[in-house]
Amino acid sequence: MYCKNCGKEVNEGAVACLNCGADPRKKGQFCGNCGEQLNENAVVCIKCGSKVDGNSIADKLIGNVNDPDKTGNGMAIASMVLGIIGLAIGLCCCTYVGITCSALAIIFGILALRRNPTLGKAKAGLIMGIIGAALIVIEIIVQIVFFNSVQVYDEILRKLK
Repeated sequence: MYCKNCGKEVNEGAVACLNCGADPRKKGQFCGNCGEQLNENAVVCIKCGSKVDGNSIADKLIGNVNDPDKTGNGMAIASMVLGIIGLAIGLCCCTYVGITCSALAIIFGILALRRNPTLGKAKAGLIMGIIGAALIVIEIIVQIVFFNSVQVYDEILRKLK
């Protein structure tokens, strides 16, 4: 971010420029996005396309992709989707993909809840991730025990013959 009064770079969210003391967000002679000097009646920065008030035309159309998801909603959705995939795939066919998806659902759920503790999708994803991981671990244990018991049973039958 650049001070719109003097054009010097300032920290994001700064309330005063350390160079000139002005509010870097108020309309001035310089672009707040790139620091380029603006013409007196400029509405758009010629260098970067940002509106003089700091919002670029592209931001209006598709949203500002540089702003992080401050609400955590994207991570909440990812958590929920990965939780569903972890449960469905992990219990049906591919245990390792399922446990990976469940682990990622847990991680994304925790990160989303740290940003916004009221996100239902994050809670759902976290719960599904935990349940999916627990069921897959139980499934792996059952498979190990079952295959070992089958091998023991086959060995007993061989000895009896």
